[in-house]
Amino acid sequence: IYACGLGLHLPALREITVTNCAPGLLRRWKRRAHDGVLEVGVTHMIPAAIIGSGLGKNNVWRGDFDIQLFDPPTRKRHRLDTLRFGDLVAVLDSDSRFGAAWRGGRVTIGVVVHSDSTTAAHGPGVTPLLTGPASCLRPVRDSTANIAYLYQRRAVLPPRARQPFAGRTVPAASPPSQRVSTFREKMAFT
Repeated sequence: IYACGLGLHLPALREITVTNCAPGLLRRWKRRAHDGVLEVGVTHMIPAAIIGSGLGKNNVWRGDFDIQLFDPPTRKRHRLDTLRFGDLVAVLDSDSRFGAAWRGGRVTIGVVVHSDSTTAAHGPGVTPLLTGPASCLRPVRDSTANIAYLYQRRAVLPPRARQPFAGRTVPAASPPSQRVSTFREKMAFT
């Protein structure tokens, strides 16, 4: 088994935990450390209250946690309809040192790794990269905070608002044109 970055830590910022993050990504990521604070670029700031599936797992090295998109006002307020694969996002009041959990005064920075879902409590998945006290880890809005751009795989694509699965409506089925037989009528012909 080959791992890159396993056990990585930031000696000058010991309160920040690094998980699932290669040293190369840290080198490319727009960040600034000063006075014991690490500022990192993110495209979105998301409240931990809308995190669904993945909460309560006992580690963050396998899997992710999901952002729920079922509430239209919340989606709009946090611009969640513009999430893209590879976006680096901040989850406020989130602690992922020992698994994803809500904890006031902490921040988790992660990368969007999968799309949304039609299942309750599921949505775009975030794999945690950094977590620490909000006093030491400060997210800064940056529209270029996307790993495809940081690794020069493509130009920065402007976020496009789209309707997530949770917000789409499905038209009701049209009434059947023929009368539906009852069970008893069906059994009479067998």
